[in-house]
Amino acid sequence: MNKDMRLLLVAMLVVAVVSVATFSFLPNHINNDDGDEIPDEEEISPWPISVKDLNGHDVTITNKIERVAVTDLSTLEIFATAYGDGWEDVVCTMPADTSSKDPSLGSYISKTWPNLTSLPTIPELGSALASDPHSVAEVIIDAKPDLVILPKAVVDGVIDPLDGFYTELDQAGIPYFHTMFGIFSFTSTVAKNNIGQLCKLFQNDKRGDEIVFFYDFAHLVVKNRLAAKADIIRFYVEVPSSPSEYGNVTASGFPEIDFLGYNIQNDYGGGDDHEFSLEKMVECDADWILLYGVPCYDGKQLLGYCVDEDDEALAACMTQYLAREGWSDLDAVKSKHVCFCYGEHRHGIGGIYDLYKLANLIDETIVTDDELASVIVHLDKYLPWGFEGTFTYVMERS
Repeated sequence: MNKDMRLLLVAMLVVAVVSVATFSFLPNHINNDDGDEIPDEEEISPWPISVKDLNGHDVTITNKIERVAVTDLSTLEIFATAYGDGWEDVVCTMPADTSSKDPSLGSYISKTWPNLTSLPTIPELGSALASDPHSVAEVIIDAKPDLVILPKAVVDGVIDPLDGFYTELDQAGIPYFHTMFGIFSFTSTVAKNNIGQLCKLFQNDKRGDEIVFFYDFAHLVVKNRLAAKADIIRFYVEVPSSPSEYGNVTASGFPEIDFLGYNIQNDYGGGDDHEFSLEKMVECDADWILLYGVPCYDGKQLLGYCVDEDDEALAACMTQYLAREGWSDLDAVKSKHVCFCYGEHRHGIGGIYDLYKLANLIDETIVTDDELASVIVHLDKYLPWGFEGTFTYVMERS
């Protein structure tokens, strides 16, 4: 029996024995197959070190990684989570759109680590790879990284072949690793295939084992409790555009919804629907209405990493959405089951907060307040930036 199966069985046994599980007993160190403590980083086997990324690409490094090219905000979070202390001293490129992609987080990063603002920048990756992949390769090669981290979702979304881009990196002798949480979140392999594999490249196996165990255990707790539930929760999920009109109603990209219940958009063919209507809202009879993403209202980012909670602004925005024609008659609105949720954490292990917060919101027998608080403590331990400023705003229950 391999190590991963043993860890999974141990977690399942704990869940079966402890009906109300918390995470205070999660080990600070994970043991190896022989029961001995994993050796310190300097004792781990020397190079070459090889792993396989989520694109099936073999990644091999032959020396200590001292320079990492970050190409997208999502790869920054995953890289820094895997690397741990000192990650900011290893970064040699930064995405140019950090502040525009997530203003609050971008501002926090620039203020906390001002040295990162002077690094060479990677242009917005999706459009740059589609229009001029050579320019992206050129910036990366000039920075002389020991490793490049690429977001699988962005690369896969580029229609034009990228053979030339990869060929340039190969010819320069620069290894690259693809990361991806997103649709793979809350599976038994996502943490291992992202954080775990990167930690191997960084010779940081102990940290990788801790993070993978935490993530896998946390999602397994919720999975087991949901299995005991008879009712399926029906969610209406919208990425807001403006309070006065329907936004992007989606059945993809929100794995916590599929994990906890059923996205009603699946009843209408799945994918994205920009022509949703009140008639469809009445017909779908959702238990919960979720306005999901990073809503901006009057130019202010209301949700996200490092955002100060502004109940007055959130309440005003909620009032605008609830004023939509006919919404006051919907059962979900009458039950006050309407909320704004921040979904960008799906880029990394922070997505477990999305799952736990929403589960706690809809049913405290799935996740208790104490368990949610404990998960935040663990995320604060592993994530590169603190978890302050994250919250979900629910329709006032007057």
